[in-house]
Amino acid sequence: MNISRRKLILSGGAICAAGIGASVLGPMFQREGRLVPGKPRYGFINGTEGPLPQSADAVIIGAGILGIMTAIDLTEKGLSVVIVEKGNIAGEQSSRFYGQLMTYKMEGETFMLHHLGKEHWRGMNKKIGVDTSYRTQGRVEVPMSDEDLQNVRTWIDDKKEQVSSSIPLNTRIIQGEEFKKRLKGATSNWTIAGFEEDSGSLDPEIAAVRMAEYAKKIGVKIYTNCAARGIEKQGGVVSDVVTEKSAIRTTRAVVCGGAWSRLFMQNLDVDLQTLPAYQSQQLITGGPGLPGANVALPGNIFFREQANGTYATSPRIEVIPIVKDSFI
Repeated sequence: MNISRRKLILSGGAICAAGIGASVLGPMFQREGRLVPGKPRYGFINGTEGPLPQSADAVIIGAGILGIMTAIDLTEKGLSVVIVEKGNIAGEQSSRFYGQLMTYKMEGETFMLHHLGKEHWRGMNKKIGVDTSYRTQGRVEVPMSDEDLQNVRTWIDDKKEQVSSSIPLNTRIIQGEEFKKRLKGATSNWTIAGFEEDSGSLDPEIAAVRMAEYAKKIGVKIYTNCAARGIEKQGGVVSDVVTEKSAIRTTRAVVCGGAWSRLFMQNLDVDLQTLPAYQSQQLITGGPGLPGANVALPGNIFFREQANGTYATSPRIEVIPIVKDSFI
């Protein structure tokens, strides 16, 4: 069986709903597979042509989704913004993230950030005039145990008391006919789940591309194959961002390098404590009569229906390399 970067074919090209866990995990761990040449998952966008500008109000390091969204926000506030990117636009993590936006079981600032993220993305298609793939999809999570179920009930009750009336909490426990409707096709003994009605979904290979195109449209300059080497200061404040091609004068620098940020910040003697981790994800062909939306099942099995009817699936199995920085 050949496993391409784009998808993993399961049992005649569809998820076997009668045994979701075995169908998803089995081929990943038991069947022979190999990488074959194919089309990369991410879409290619040309960077800005010509020499780097001598100056900008803000320079962003990294043209992933975080750098792109930051650039859009700053540009809309009236700043001139330049992004420098060592490779291609959204060519790494940002075209491969899992793509769910939820507040389920989250606390504190993380809950608020994800709540605001939902509000932000709901109006994005209208704002930029194209389909970013974002949709309010709903998310079902089957508890792993009775204790887990009780924790969810407690979280829902606590959150209802904590959040204000301006922040709706659209999470509830479902069972019976609604459970069967939300998790159609399953033949397990599951009978109850947590359901977040307003959770959102993004297809990374679409969203990152569309937002980068919009950023360029409103004036953001994105220079690819142009690695940042350092940030210089004068009088204790940022004065330049130095790249492999030239320096850009600026008083604002934003590092959006993802997993590379720790390495870059070492140039400034800043210890950015991060934990690099890798998680496998596959695209699986869909079929009729299968659960839609976003689903999490016991056994660390996750799948999310994409806009084109395929499924992104990812068992929660992280690989954490042991390197020198692990002990610093």
